[in-house]
Amino acid sequence: MNGGNAYNNLEQYQRAIADYDQAIEINPFDAEAYNNRGIAYAYLEQYQRAITDFDQAIEINPNDANAYNNRGIAYVYLEQYQKAITDFDKAIEINPFDAEAYNNRGNGYNNLQQYQRAITDYDKALEINPQYANTYKNRGIAYVHLEEYIRAITDFNLAIEINPEDAEAYNNRGLIYNNLEQYQKAITDFNLVIEINPEDAQAYNNRGNAYYHLKHYEKAIADFNLGIEINPEDAEAYNNRGNAYYHLKHYEKAIANFNLAIEINPEDAEAYNNRGNAYYNLKHYERAIADLNQAISLGLNHPSAYQIRGSLYEILGEKEKALADYNQAIFLGLNYPNAYQIRGSLYEELGEKEKALADYNKAISLDPNYIHVYYLRGILYQKLGEGEKALTNYNKAISLDPNYAGGYEIRGDVYKELGKINKALADYNKAISLAPNNAEAYQIRGSLYEKLGEKEKALANYNKAISLDPNYAGAYYIRGILYYELNNISQCKKDLEKAISLFQNQGNIEMYQHTLQLLNEILQLKVNY
Repeated sequence: MNGGNAYNNLEQYQRAIADYDQAIEINPFDAEAYNNRGIAYAYLEQYQRAITDFDQAIEINPNDANAYNNRGIAYVYLEQYQKAITDFDKAIEINPFDAEAYNNRGNGYNNLQQYQRAITDYDKALEINPQYANTYKNRGIAYVHLEEYIRAITDFNLAIEINPEDAEAYNNRGLIYNNLEQYQKAITDFNLVIEINPEDAQAYNNRGNAYYHLKHYEKAIADFNLGIEINPEDAEAYNNRGNAYYHLKHYEKAIANFNLAIEINPEDAEAYNNRGNAYYNLKHYERAIADLNQAISLGLNHPSAYQIRGSLYEILGEKEKALADYNQAIFLGLNYPNAYQIRGSLYEELGEKEKALADYNKAISLDPNYIHVYYLRGILYQKLGEGEKALTNYNKAISLDPNYAGGYEIRGDVYKELGKINKALADYNKAISLAPNNAEAYQIRGSLYEKLGEKEKALANYNKAISLDPNYAGAYYIRGILYYELNNISQCKKDLEKAISLFQNQGNIEMYQHTLQLLNEILQLKVNY
């Protein structure tokens, strides 16, 4: 019997079992021998055999609190938590001052997600034994599940104070710091874990995640490499390394890692989702959709998966499918301004202007400084014939970013439509001052000068537009018409011929035919004249 206990302490469990077999053969009513042999079986992960021995120990001595406690632990490993709790209840009934039994029952409740009941048991265990480091850790884990992170950190601190070599406590505290986005503190804790146990693959993975969140992708990859070297079967590490490569825009390397993650765990929805995103960036749209389909079929109910798949469907022209996915993303809680903006733009394409307007309104309510949506809403108001409302939106957008030349051009166009030519001209002057190489802006400013009767200024602007873009067919066209009005038929003919050639080369058949007809009419008038 004593030999078996010694072998148990030396972790030579098979030898221990052989000794306990002899002790039981000599005395079949030795409850302690059954209990201790059960412990040896439990260490060998032979939990059913362990339970059989604990049953026998309890039958011989129904008041053996340790046997109930040990059987409860075996049931925990078999994930039979209710049976485990019943055993811990009995152990506590026999010995109300058994801190370990309270701790173990707390673990049972933790596994059943009954965290408050678990904490109550941990409190009692610590009341009995304030130096019980594992109980502080376990209570800390319960607090994590309740998202009471500060209390959790306090418990891990206490566990570390009692046992400064407790790698698990440092690791758990580091994970909380990760959740709190305190990544440097997390890295410090993972460093300590690795210092205590340089072969802890998960610690490298966790530290890599912290570096990843700090956008230190190369350092993250180095850590994921070390973790994978220790544990080449860790699908999560490959997935994480793939994400780091993804953010470095090394999409092929990212895909190679997601492939490995999926090979190890074909049910890994996140890996399919991430690989789909990489294919999306490589413009392999069909493959991307296939991966996102698989991720969603495996239970990934994340709104971003639907949002991205929706954008893929939109690219492929399957707008109804895209809309269904955008709707699902928003239904699942994607309450981001850009989600409503994207859906609003699609509604607009589908001709559902009121729905588009409602989405733009929602996007702006979520982010009152969302410049792009003010422009989109302004354009939509223009289409609805509500010029003043369009102006209000453009004014707001310009106030948020007064250095965007395009904003002044868009507002200038509205002023032009409303017949406010001087205001339109002022906006185009500002646009050109901000972006002096925009040929189109000069062409439009030229047309505004024409409306004001300032034909020489108009001509100067058309000249500038053509000097900036010698292939600007529209500028030749409008300058040709101005030359006609200035009675310079020769120059008019040259410009219209140039416009005809450019429109034809650029595939603008409508303008090619129109300009050709116009030139023929002008030349006919000249002949008749």
